[in-house]
Amino acid sequence: MSARLLNSTMLLSLSSFPALGLLCTTAHGAFGGRGWAALMVASVLGSASVVLLARRGGWSAILDEAPPRWVAPGWLGWTALLVACGAFAPAVFAVLASPRLQISHHGFFHSAYVYQVIAGNVPPENVTLPGYPSNTYWPYHALLAALVELLGVAAPLASALLNVTVLAGSLAWTSAIARELYGGVRPGLGVLRGVFGLFGANLLAGLYWILEAAAGGPLDPRTMVIAGDVRLATLLAKFVNYTGAALGLYFYVFGLLVVVRTLEGRARAFDVALGVMALLGAFALHAITGAFMLAGFAGAAAGATVVTAVLGGGRIGTTSPGGGLFGTPSRGGGRAAATSARPRALRFAAGLAVLVTLAVPVFHFVTSASSEFPEPPRIGLPDAYAWSVVAVSWPLLPFFVAGTVRGLRERDRRVLFLALMCLGGYALATVVSISGRNEYKFIYLASLGLCLVALGPITRLVTTRALGWRSAGPLVAALALLLACWNVALFGSGLLRGAHFADATFSYDGRHVTARAPAPRALAAGTGIEYADLFAWIRANTPLDTVVVVPLIFRDRSVLYVLSERVPYVVDGMHYNRGLPAFEERAAQVEGLYGQATPAAQRTTALREIGSAMPGRPKVLVFPRALAARFDPASAGLVRVREGTVADLYAFPGTAAGEGS
Repeated sequence: MSARLLNSTMLLSLSSFPALGLLCTTAHGAFGGRGWAALMVASVLGSASVVLLARRGGWSAILDEAPPRWVAPGWLGWTALLVACGAFAPAVFAVLASPRLQISHHGFFHSAYVYQVIAGNVPPENVTLPGYPSNTYWPYHALLAALVELLGVAAPLASALLNVTVLAGSLAWTSAIARELYGGVRPGLGVLRGVFGLFGANLLAGLYWILEAAAGGPLDPRTMVIAGDVRLATLLAKFVNYTGAALGLYFYVFGLLVVVRTLEGRARAFDVALGVMALLGAFALHAITGAFMLAGFAGAAAGATVVTAVLGGGRIGTTSPGGGLFGTPSRGGGRAAATSARPRALRFAAGLAVLVTLAVPVFHFVTSASSEFPEPPRIGLPDAYAWSVVAVSWPLLPFFVAGTVRGLRERDRRVLFLALMCLGGYALATVVSISGRNEYKFIYLASLGLCLVALGPITRLVTTRALGWRSAGPLVAALALLLACWNVALFGSGLLRGAHFADATFSYDGRHVTARAPAPRALAAGTGIEYADLFAWIRANTPLDTVVVVPLIFRDRSVLYVLSERVPYVVDGMHYNRGLPAFEERAAQVEGLYGQATPAAQRTTALREIGSAMPGRPKVLVFPRALAARFDPASAGLVRVREGTVADLYAFPGTAAGEGS
């Protein structure tokens, strides 16, 4: 199977999986664990069959086009391939070799939802406040749960493997966009355009890093952005972190390709259907990307069409014969004539029915699910966040302006669409404020338009023979392509040198995460790592729905999630649970229970209140031995079931050991 068929199969299976899962959940109720794994297998097999049928039936121009004839790359092409592949080697090695790096920043929290789905809790409960509905979009975690079941690996490793896979797919789609816009280049050089198109923003990141190091600063990836949000240092961070953003980017890049081909008039039925599925996948797996696609694609495409119409039409837009959803376009000049209008209309209706059937549960889920952001977005005048836009874009602005001007002169709707996507995203990020300043995601999504438009002048400078390699233009263009690779390599090197890669605290035992608790004086405050031995016992000896009472910890730091595979009574979940009345009540109970100066009577009251909460749920209490002299939980009716290194474990009345994972 060719790379295009494999990439299309992967895209269709990843985007159909959450749609089918939501449909089955709506129709039949919860079925986590092996049920989701079986659904993943069915999605892959079905997607492969549909993609092969589309290739055979000529429904897709992307699949139907013959791959370019193999030509030896030559020394320049081989060098380009070596540079591009070598640039990713440090980051890929780092993320696949280090469990702590795989867990990254949000891994504890995300894994909690994976364990919920594996246990059959679909939809899952709020893992920061058990007993309440999930406050995040969980189909991403269901996908990871299926991979955990199928591959027998831990959830953080499943996320890393998935991210590396979609990184390769995203580079392939980006290279395809560059080929659509600017034609082919010498064999081997196309991969450099793919890297630049995806990771060319913040082009001088490596220079900032060197200057920071020369001034005595740390070799930290966060120093790779000169101003603004450090999360914009490089887009590669989204592919090495435990997050659904990598999947969102994968769907987003393919969506750009479909719109570009549609504006050319070259998109066939299956290409458009895949684009719709990519949109659904983005909504289900990374909702903010799906929302950006839905709003941005339509507006930018309409704007580009209006501009070219006002300027007097354009050379782009010849419609391929026989187009239409699941119709049969001409292939090699003659197949369309053999297809009557009636079967084509029936296939169109059937295809539309399938898309609607898959779309309804996704959009119903998006509209009914609890939002991660309880406060509505605020719109105002541009604030300091505008510096993030400037910091990311300014090195490429000359190329971007040159590419946009050429697009206007040639009435190229494709280039104008990408330029408007870029400008619209940047404008949105500077006037809209979302909880957690998550509008930075609009900047990195818009930056793909910046890089792809800037690729036009760069490609022309590299491929125009009239200028010659002795002139400055081709050298500047080549330097820009190489800088993108250099930034990727530096970021990966920073990961290898970082504290997370060197942290050997965590390891894997099959699909479980284990930990070696550090010496007491080296304990990481506020993570719960000192209770690692108790959490391991809880995982092996308590029911899956057990609630663990521990001191209040922030959601992204609590190792309880991955070591016990159970949920805490309460953690500080930021916007995931703040504002809910039960959070304030439970937080007060926990803080009173573990307070150094709390009277014994108050601790007893807190334990009884906790014991009466969530009737029917087994509960255990982690009680630090340092507090044992002040209070004995047994006096409140709890039973000690395990002695730990620095704390003891007590079971609330009605909690029975057994049924552990």
